[in-house]
Amino acid sequence: MSVAATYAKLCSVVAASSGIVTCSTSLPMALNDAGLPWAVILPGAAEWNEHASGLKRQIRTYTIRVYVKPVAQGLGYDEGFTACLGPLNALGNTILGNVSLDNTVDEIRQPIPDTGIMVLAFNGIDYHGFEYRLQITEKGT
Repeated sequence: MSVAATYAKLCSVVAASSGIVTCSTSLPMALNDAGLPWAVILPGAAEWNEHASGLKRQIRTYTIRVYVKPVAQGLGYDEGFTACLGPLNALGNTILGNVSLDNTVDEIRQPIPDTGIMVLAFNGIDYHGFEYRLQITEKGT
């Protein structure tokens, strides 16, 4: 399985999660308020190995970064913080409910860590949000 195929499937699974409005496959210059919570998936480092003769695998880290609400927007700091609770919980349940990404990958390794609610910067603007970091064992070729 290629990184591109895993990335595309992961984007579609995240986009279908309750509370996620946008999971785009491209990086915009700015985030539109109507598109929040907005998720972006970043393929990260991997470990490659030959699992068996001719069977190559990779275990790659994918970071799902979710921007929920600008820190400077809303009624005090708590509004954006509170807005993160539903999508944070829903996305965890979505991922645990589909650890093979509809049989696209061998597995999403467990446990699945998240950062909890934090401040994320995007193009100079701070947002309340969170991240999930998935270790995905991709199908061998």
